[in-house]
Amino acid sequence: MTDTKNKTTFEVHQRDHTKKPKQLRAERLLPGNIMGLSQESRSIMMNLGLFEKLYTQVGETGLVYLQLAGEKTSEPVLVEDIQTHVVTGELMHVVFKRVNLKVKVVAEVPVELVGENTVSGANILLVRSELEVEALPADLPEHFTVDVSTLTEIGDTITIDDLAYDRSVVEIVLSEEVDGTAPVVILQEQKVEEEPEEVGGEDTLEDQEATQEEGGSQSDSPSESDSE
Repeated sequence: MTDTKNKTTFEVHQRDHTKKPKQLRAERLLPGNIMGLSQESRSIMMNLGLFEKLYTQVGETGLVYLQLAGEKTSEPVLVEDIQTHVVTGELMHVVFKRVNLKVKVVAEVPVELVGENTVSGANILLVRSELEVEALPADLPEHFTVDVSTLTEIGDTITIDDLAYDRSVVEIVLSEEVDGTAPVVILQEQKVEEEPEEVGGEDTLEDQEATQEEGGSQSDSPSESDSE
């Protein structure tokens, strides 16, 4: 993986179809595909550790130039989909989506919280963990940054319109139900969980002891059949 003048290049290899996916993963190789732009899908494989570093860097909105080993040209892509093991969380497969650098794409951009909440008795409610945007592939933001330290009173909000980003190249996709005044983060009153009522207090215990004593005295008295 190389990063030259903000251009991230990542090397992949032609998939070895003589080996099953389990065998590839045992060799720390991650299988994948390159798809999109009405072109034929290509089966590839890549170094698992290097891909993990790449994904940490670019996520699903960072532009990557895939370099297939043995070929001179690279092609711009986005990480489209990642499959993980339902139990272990291990990476199983990745799909890259080809993009046309001159055509806008729609993508989900995560919201990242920074700063610290200093308001006593309040907590941060993240209403929207990601937002849908439309932009050219090279203009997609990595994330939207929200500074929660700017919230000073319970009920304060940061809305979509409050977000800082380059509006000349990025458009947040809104709907009839959600407009720019919709909250992204809310400072809300911290809920205090009520302690459950104690079951079996002192009175209850005394009642139980009294009942036991009463039952014992009754059992100690002779029955009618015994008296006969």
